[in-house]
Amino acid sequence: MDSGVSWADINNQVDRLVEQLDKKAARRYRIDLIKRMAIRMEEFELANCEICVSNQLILVGLIGSIQQLKETGGKYDSVQRKAIVTMTEHLKNEHKLVEKDFYTSQYMAIGIALGAGIGVALGAGVDNLAAFIGVGTALGAGVGVAVGAGADAKAVKEGRTI
Repeated sequence: MDSGVSWADINNQVDRLVEQLDKKAARRYRIDLIKRMAIRMEEFELANCEICVSNQLILVGLIGSIQQLKETGGKYDSVQRKAIVTMTEHLKNEHKLVEKDFYTSQYMAIGIALGAGIGVALGAGVDNLAAFIGVGTALGAGVGVAVGAGADAKAVKEGRTI
């Protein structure tokens, strides 16, 4: 399926958007994620993924709508967000990729929960519940971030990130 638009054209359009938008707008429109998705979908198009090929047209439309929003000052709506989510979910489910810092956020949440539980247990044992909940939560978050960062580094090394 030939859409008439090359991945190089899409990447050039995204690069122009990055130059034109301020950091806050680029973050709001998730330009960095769009760029990473385009790069990964180009790789999977070469592996004959038909959905990645069809997502090429969706990306072109998404970039066009962001350019139009930039010019008119309009708001980013649910259709654009849904397009990004749909493409991201495809990459996650079909190609087994994860988003940047996925494991860090997951393990941090688990660490906070476990740390708070351990803090409650320690605090109840020494009758100073408030102090140990805070300490347990902080330690759990630190351990969770460390473990998650290691898992994220492994995913990057294996080429499994969007």
